[in-house]
Amino acid sequence: MPQIKQTILERDEESGLLYASTPATLRGMMEVRGIGIIPLDTTRWVAHAPVIAVIDMAPLPGAVPRMPATGTCDPLADANRHSTHTPVRVRRFVLWPFEVSAPAKVRLAAAIATGAIKPVAEEIDA
Repeated sequence: MPQIKQTILERDEESGLLYASTPATLRGMMEVRGIGIIPLDTTRWVAHAPVIAVIDMAPLPGAVPRMPATGTCDPLADANRHSTHTPVRVRRFVLWPFEVSAPAKVRLAAAIATGAIKPVAEEIDA
């Protein structure tokens, strides 16, 4: 099976925000490992989404710090080490993906990245 480019990252020069989208051949579809590619309800699908955070998957549960320091990363530079673009910093989190609470933690990470929630430890450090 030929490899298909899965994510397109673009920086909006005016706003400075980073956006993610899919190639036209994959729009409205999702790969479900072990099942295949399935169509999505396109009334709930976003074609061009802002990248607000990066969530790295820890290899083991013990690799996730209990009280992590605030971290950021530049997804464009991480994807292309030879890039000369203006840096785009987004929040970075590390989670163990096989934990039952992983989806809830992703939602919490998104809320933290957008400023809707501020962790107590960050308020103390400020």
